[in-house]
Amino acid sequence: MAGARALREGMTLVRALGNPIIPTHPRVLDRLPMTWVAGLLWGMSRIPMFQRAGAMGPREPQALIDAMTDLAAPTELVALQAIRP
Repeated sequence: MAGARALREGMTLVRALGNPIIPTHPRVLDRLPMTWVAGLLWGMSRIPMFQRAGAMGPREPQALIDAMTDLAAPTELVALQAIRP
């Protein structure tokens, strides 16, 4: 569930900065119940392609989350900070 919350926070920040979510199909995740998004993320974590991408290490997610928290208020991205590796 933490990943689903973090995904929502990230998408909210992108839109708040005036940027569109591109490509458009991830916007559907914003409309689904949080439990469905969590289930989809769990299912994706079982796919070898996504496992290999995650095995590359924590540096990219750390850098992305750090950059996003630099753009937001300190207490605005609690869920993203909670999943930071």
